Amino acid sequence: MSSVFAKKKLFFLQFHFARFFVFLTERASFFIMIAKKRKGTDMDEQFLRSAMLFGEEGIARLQAAHVALFGIGGVGGACAEALVRAGIGTLTVVDADTVAISNLNRQTVALHSTVGQQKTQAAAKRLLDINPALHLIQKPIFFAQESCEAFDFSAYDFCVDAIDSVKSKLLLAQCCKQAHTPLVCCLGTGNKTDPSRLRITDLYQTSMCPLARVMRYECRIHIYRLDDAVCNMAASHAFHPAVSESQNKSHYQ
Repeated sequence: MSSVFAKKKLFFLQFHFARFFVFLTERASFFIMIAKKRKGTDMDEQFLRSAMLFGEEGIARLQAAHVALFGIGGVGGACAEALVRAGIGTLTVVDADTVAISNLNRQTVALHSTVGQQKTQAAAKRLLDINPALHLIQKPIFFAQESCEAFDFSAYDFCVDAIDSVKSKLLLAQCCKQAHTPLVCCLGTGNKTDPSRLRITDLYQTSMCPLARVMRYECRIHIYRLDDAVCNMAASHAFHPAVSESQNKSHYQ
């Protein structure tokens, strides 16, 4: 019995030692990365967690990228902060609006101390506090036909449409298409109660969103009648609306 017990004990020790060895092997690269970063700068350490997710090559691509964000409201403000915290190198923020009291319930740039400020100015102070090395370009203008010449869309690696105006959304889509610049278009998530049903998809695959319907129609008629649609567009898809679709429809038209 003693020999059987000794064999079981030995097997038990060998089994757990093997598990521990596998754990150390899997984590070796992580420990090495931490050691390297501790010898580096604070900026290296700031993006350590992002590097674990994207890899060091991914972080290098982010830091070399230039994203143009149109609209710094509830959606755009959250997008800007996520990009900066992830490690984006250059960010252009476009918004002509000022921070209002009514923005406090949902917008990252909205604080009592920023009420009345230009949203681009409020965003700049917050974003540069998150990453002082960020190259931030402020454009406190309303994006429209009269102002689109102020933008070189070929200089952007990506554009994000977080605009409220359908006319400006369509103009931005057209400008991005002409410059072959990928575009993410944020559509109708207002008054929706089930965020688990948000989808990232091609514009022409969307449904249950009145704003997406208007965009699809206008793009077919005016922009993409003879060409392919911008394939990098994101949309809200199949939400359960808090109000009826007929009520929402009038808002976008």
